[in-house]
Amino acid sequence: MITTIDVETSYQKTEAGGFDPSPFNPNNILVSVGINDEYYFTNHSERIDEGCFHKIQKILDETKILVGHNIKFDLSWLLEAGFTYTGNVYDTMIAEYVLNRGVRKSLTLLMCCQRRKLDAKDDAVKEYMDRGVSFENIPAEIVEQYGKIDVAITRQLFDSQMADLRTDKHKGLLKTIKVMNEFLIVLTDMERNGINVNLDDLKQVEKEYRAEFAYLKQKIDKIVYDKMGDTKINLGSPEQLSWLIYSKKPKDKHEWAKIFNTGVDKFTKKNKKRPKFSFAQFRTLVANNSEPIHKTIASQCLHCNGKGVIRKVKVDGTPYKKYSKCDECHGEGFVYAKMAKLAGFNQRPRSVYDVSDSGFKTDRLTLNKIAGEAEGEFREFIDAILRHNAISTYLNTFVEGLQNFTNDNGLLHPKFMQAVTATGRLSSRDPNFQNQPRGGTFPIRKVIQSRFEGGQILEVDFAQLEFRTAVFLAQDNDDLAIVKGLLMVGLFLIVVAGIIAVTQAQRKIPVQYAKRMVGRKVFGGQSSFLPLKVNYAGVMPVIFASAILMFPAQLLRTLGAATEQDWAIDLANAFASRGWFYYIVYGGLILVFSYFWVSIMFKPVQIADDLKKNGGYVPGVRPGDHTAKFLDFVMTRLTLAGSIFLTIIAVFPDLIFKTANVSYNVATFFGGTGMLIIVGVVLDTMRQIETFLLQRHYDGFLRKGRIKGRSSNSGQGIESLELKDFEAQWRPLLLIAGALFVLGFVSLGIKTFILN
Repeated sequence: MITTIDVETSYQKTEAGGFDPSPFNPNNILVSVGINDEYYFTNHSERIDEGCFHKIQKILDETKILVGHNIKFDLSWLLEAGFTYTGNVYDTMIAEYVLNRGVRKSLTLLMCCQRRKLDAKDDAVKEYMDRGVSFENIPAEIVEQYGKIDVAITRQLFDSQMADLRTDKHKGLLKTIKVMNEFLIVLTDMERNGINVNLDDLKQVEKEYRAEFAYLKQKIDKIVYDKMGDTKINLGSPEQLSWLIYSKKPKDKHEWAKIFNTGVDKFTKKNKKRPKFSFAQFRTLVANNSEPIHKTIASQCLHCNGKGVIRKVKVDGTPYKKYSKCDECHGEGFVYAKMAKLAGFNQRPRSVYDVSDSGFKTDRLTLNKIAGEAEGEFREFIDAILRHNAISTYLNTFVEGLQNFTNDNGLLHPKFMQAVTATGRLSSRDPNFQNQPRGGTFPIRKVIQSRFEGGQILEVDFAQLEFRTAVFLAQDNDDLAIVKGLLMVGLFLIVVAGIIAVTQAQRKIPVQYAKRMVGRKVFGGQSSFLPLKVNYAGVMPVIFASAILMFPAQLLRTLGAATEQDWAIDLANAFASRGWFYYIVYGGLILVFSYFWVSIMFKPVQIADDLKKNGGYVPGVRPGDHTAKFLDFVMTRLTLAGSIFLTIIAVFPDLIFKTANVSYNVATFFGGTGMLIIVGVVLDTMRQIETFLLQRHYDGFLRKGRIKGRSSNSGQGIESLELKDFEAQWRPLLLIAGALFVLGFVSLGIKTFILN
C-alpha cells in the first residue's frame, strides 16, 4: 500500500528570530498527522483524537511505500514520537531534484506544484504564524484544512512525477531516486542518533582561543595606532585595511575602476577584460589616480562640542524633537587634522591583479602572498591579522555553531540534505558539520567523541564519490567494461575510416585533349581526368555553423529576461539543450555554408575556359558554357553528399554521448571538427612527405609507385600514383589509430607512476 503523509509540529523561536521545528528540541511537540484522507490530532490545545496512536501505527504497519515531501522531517518526528516504520520511503522533493538533474531550483512543495501546474495550497495559517502563534494554538479546523491540502497536493505531485518517470526521457532515473530514498533512511537514523560533543572540552577550547584572540586584537590595535594616529580603522573593511597597507586610496573610484577594469562600466554596462600594463605603466597609473593618506590627530568638534549631533531650533526658539548629524565632524564628535607624516606601511602594489574597486585587494589569498615577501613589523602585522581573522571565523562558525545546536545531554543533531548541491553530494546545516577544520589548524575535532565507552570515531574520505556512484548505478563490471571498450575502439576505427574515405573521395571527370600539329611533330591526344572532391569545403562549414550557433541562446535568454517574454527563454533553452530544433538549424547552416564555400572557391566557368584554350573537352559535352554548366551540376550533387556527411560527423559525438553513456570528452573522439581537422592534417602531412620522397627517387611509405630505374626493368620514371593494395589503403588509418593509442598509454603511465 502507498501512503501519503504530512505532519504538523509546534516550533520555538530561536535567538536569531527564526523558527526551530526540530524533533530533537524537547520544547517542540507533534501537533497533528495527516495520512491519505484521514487527519489525526496528537497534541492540540483544542482537540486530541483518542486512540490516534494505534490508528496511525496500524496504517504504517500496512504501508509498503511512505510518500512525503521532505519526508525525512516527517519520518524523524514519527520515530521520535514513538511510532515505528520499516517499509520503503519516497521523497517527492528528492525526486524533483533528480528529475531536474540537480539544477538549483526552489524545491518547496508550493514551488514544485506551481512548476507542474498543480493545485497550489492556500496557506491559511500564515497570518497566525506571522503573529507568532504556534501550531498547537491555531484553531483546529484551520490546521486540519491546511494539513489535508498538504497531503492531497503531495499525492498529486507524486502521481505527476511517476508519470514523468515512465517516459523514455526519465525512465532511467527511477533507479537513482530509489537509491537516494534508501540512503535517506540511513540519514534519518544518523540525525536521530546524533553526535556526542564533550561540552567541557569545548569550553576549554573556546577559552584558549578567546584569550589568543584578545591578545592579537590588542597587538593589532597598537600597530594601527602607531601607523594611523587617531584615525579609526575598521579592519573588517577591505577598503580601510588597504589604506593601512598601501597608504593611498583612489581619488575617484569610478575612474579608478574604469582604468583598471575592475568592475562593470556604469555607462556602457559592458564587462571588460583586464588590461595589460608594464610595471612602470601600472605604477604611474596608480600614482596619478590615487592620493596619499596621512597620519591624523583628533580634536573635539567645537561645532557640536564633541556630541556628534546638533539640536535644531525653530524660528521661535523652541527646539525640534529630532537631532541632526553634525556637518563638521560628520557625527563622530571629533575632527581629524592631517599630520605631515604618511600613514600606514606604504607598500607598493605588485600588479594590476592587486587592484580592486575600492582601491587594492586585501583578501586572504593576497595577504598570504604579501606575507611571503614582507619583513619586520609589516610581516608581524600581516601574520597577526591573518591569525586574528582565522580565529574569528573559527569561534563564530565552529565553536558557537556547536554550542548553539548541542543540547544539554551533549548531543548534536545536524541536518543532512541530499537535494542542495548540483553534484549530488551531501550538505549539512545546523551546524555545517561537513566543514570542520582539520586538527592541525584548530583542535575542534577533539571535542567530538564516541557515544560508546571505549569507542572510536572513524574518518572516511569518499574520493571520487560522484564517479563511483555513477558506476554503481550503471551496474557496471569488468567484463562488461572490456566489451564496451572493444566496441568503442571498433566504432572509433570505423569513424576514422569513414572520414578518410570521404575526405579522399573524388568524382573523376574524363578530359580528352585534341591532337595538334606543330611543325612536323604531333602534340596532344592524351586522356586525363578532372578530380572533383566530394567534400570540397572541408571542415569550414562546420566551423562557421558552430560559431554562429554560439550566440542565439545567450541573446534570446538576455532578451527574454529583459522583456519577460517566455517564448524567448523557451527558444534559448531549445538551443542550449541541443534538442531536435538545434540539430535542424545546425544541419541547415552546414548545408548553406557548404554551398557558400563551394560557390566562392570552385569556378566552373574559369575551368571550362582553361580547358577550351588548351584544346581539352569533356567527352559528350560541348566546350565553353555547356562544360561550365555540366561541372556546376556535378559539383552541386557532390556538395549535397558532402554536406550530409559533415552534418553526420558534426552531431555524432552528441549522439554517442546521449546513447552510449560515456563522458563528452570521450564522445568527441568519434567526430566533430577536431577529428576532421586531425585526419585532414595527418593525410596532408603524409601527402607532403610522399611527394618529397618521390621527387628524390625513394619509395614512398604509401607505396603508391615504384621507381623503375632502381629495378632490373628499363627506367621510365615513376609509375601511376594509384593505391593498389589493401595495406596501402588502410595504412593512414592504422597510423592515426596507433598514434592515439600510444598517446593514451603514455598519459596513463604519467598518471599512474608520476602523479600518484
